[in-house]
Amino acid sequence: MMGMRETDVTEIWNKLLSKPMELMTQQERIVRTVNIFLIDFENGGWLYNASPDASEHQGAWVCLRGIAAAVASIGASGVAERLAEIAEIVERAPPLPSPGTWKNFLAGADPQGRISVLEEEIGGALGVVYELLESYTLAQLTNSASRGQ
Repeated sequence: MMGMRETDVTEIWNKLLSKPMELMTQQERIVRTVNIFLIDFENGGWLYNASPDASEHQGAWVCLRGIAAAVASIGASGVAERLAEIAEIVERAPPLPSPGTWKNFLAGADPQGRISVLEEEIGGALGVVYELLESYTLAQLTNSASRGQ
C-alpha cells in the first residue's frame, strides 16, 4: 500500500517542478520550494543555488529565507532554524571582490566553519523533512490536486 502513496506524492512533486510559480497556490509553492531544497541539498550546491544573483542585494538572502519559511511551514522547525542561522552567517559576510570564487566567499563569510556543522545537522534530519513534506503534500494538495485536473 505504501508504495502507491509515495508514487502519488512524487508525481505531485514532479508536476510542480514544471508548473509556473505564478499559477501556484501558496501550498504548492511551499511544497515545490522544500522539494527543490531537498534535491539540491542531497546533490550538493544547495547554498550556492539559494544565494542572491548579481542583480539582487547581496546582504539579503531572500531565497534562503524563503526556503527556511517553507521548511517551517511543513513543520520542520529545527531545520528551518538552522537554515535561518546559515542565512544570518552569509548575510553578514564581507562583500566579495568581483572575480571572487564561491569558496573565497564562504571562507570570508564563515571562518569558523559553522555552516558545515549546521549542514551536518540538517543532513541528519532529511528523512524527517521528507516525511513531513509527504504528509503536508497529502494533507494540502491531494484534494485540490484532483479537483484541478
